[in-house]
Amino acid sequence: MVYYMLMSAPLPTTIGITRSLRDPSDAAIFGNYADGVERAGGTVRWVRPGDDIAEVIRQIDGLLLSGGADIDPMHYGDGAHPRTALSEGSRQRDALEIPLLRAALARDLPVLGVCRGMQVLNVALGGTLHQHIDHHAEQADGHPAFHEVQFDPASRLAAMLGIVDTIETNSLHHQALKAIAPGLDVVAYSPDGTVEAVESSQHRWVIGVQCHPERSWETPLELDGLFGALVAAARTPATAARP
Repeated sequence: MVYYMLMSAPLPTTIGITRSLRDPSDAAIFGNYADGVERAGGTVRWVRPGDDIAEVIRQIDGLLLSGGADIDPMHYGDGAHPRTALSEGSRQRDALEIPLLRAALARDLPVLGVCRGMQVLNVALGGTLHQHIDHHAEQADGHPAFHEVQFDPASRLAAMLGIVDTIETNSLHHQALKAIAPGLDVVAYSPDGTVEAVESSQHRWVIGVQCHPERSWETPLELDGLFGALVAAARTPATAARP
């Protein structure tokens, strides 16, 4: 009986979460993403620069591209803006996340991109970025900005989260999507026209959001549903999810 129970127990749903090679002084920066996944019943596989991408892809059921520093504009054929902040750490993440994302999409794994993660999604699929915008970064005291976001009520994302109109989100970025990559649909905007969310029309579950839902104390309850939706999609085999 014990043997039968062990054999029939469901396998864990593993979400790969990207992070920098060196940990920041505030462990919660990445830990908040793990909290969201674990609250939803998933397990976390941390993915760092230098990890073997093929091995990572074999070990995960879904991918979460976390927030972080600016993407090198060389990846979308542009020179660096004076306000674009590049470092060895950000370049290491570019070298990890762009091919990792492409490998995940080739396997049709569910993908959630958050802030930088949404920008990586757009760049990896052939889009470009505004390298600097005003009024969306954190304030001088380090607190985030807040603003309203208008969702397309006909989008999969709005239906998934139960959003029927406008919600207020946090905002911690100074770059944003410019030319939208083929296959991505814009499904939310801020009042100034900044793209706030995208979803893929060519994959079963690929979503990007510009806000930070992992900071659950700053965002509406609906956005916490992103983690549950990611884990639920990752539990469903790709072949079974297709119509």
